[in-house]
Amino acid sequence: MRYAWDSDSVSFMCENNLHWFITGAGRRVGRAIAERVSNGRLSAHFHTSSDATGDLVTRLTARGIKAQAVQADLRGTDQIRQSVGQVESVFGCIDVLVHSASVFYKTQIQVDENRWDEIMAVNLRSGFFLAQRVAEGMLKKKRGVMIFLADIFGDRPLKHFTPYSVSKGGLLHLVRNLANEWGPYIRVNAISPGTVLMREGSSDEEAMRATRKTLLGRLGSTQDVVNAVQFLVENGYITGQNLVVDGGASLVL
Repeated sequence: MRYAWDSDSVSFMCENNLHWFITGAGRRVGRAIAERVSNGRLSAHFHTSSDATGDLVTRLTARGIKAQAVQADLRGTDQIRQSVGQVESVFGCIDVLVHSASVFYKTQIQVDENRWDEIMAVNLRSGFFLAQRVAEGMLKKKRGVMIFLADIFGDRPLKHFTPYSVSKGGLLHLVRNLANEWGPYIRVNAISPGTVLMREGSSDEEAMRATRKTLLGRLGSTQDVVNAVQFLVENGYITGQNLVVDGGASLVL
């Protein structure tokens, strides 16, 4: 596919040299999205998954994709700004931002402030400051797409995951606000997956329970999320929206 900015229709149309910046690109959903980049330039962010991200870059480079890895702890706003500056110095301004990096673990309601702050910093605050910095280049070019990976539990409570659910709910509000601030030049949307990958260490019984909580009778796959990303990049008349990819689970939970 080719995409470029068409100022008359205010949509992303054809151009084949996009600069993609994907956070959390070394693992899970972020990696699946990164592996589907078929042309242009990719900046793959990681925090601790250096080997996995290095392997990703090697594989993409072998396919003729210009790719680079960039390390940053998204809890630090200085590191966010520095990482964006670093990748832009090599590949130019970012055209498509996919913010996939996230932390997800159980917390009791008596969670301490350090864990609360970590979840909010990675899942919510980083999204704001990352978008703020990336938007500088997008606004200069008067074009850009941002996609944030949220969660169906951003709209409903998940027991033992209160800080996580709150952080993803905040992310959905952030998406709507950023779309409102930056239209018509930057389109900002969210994707809320259901269960497309089980948590590490999950049992077969947990997978069966998750399956029974869908209308389609199956778990999703990372490809379902990849397809949603492609759709939101291609469709130039969608902004400020949350695309739910959950097999109907949010209707029966």
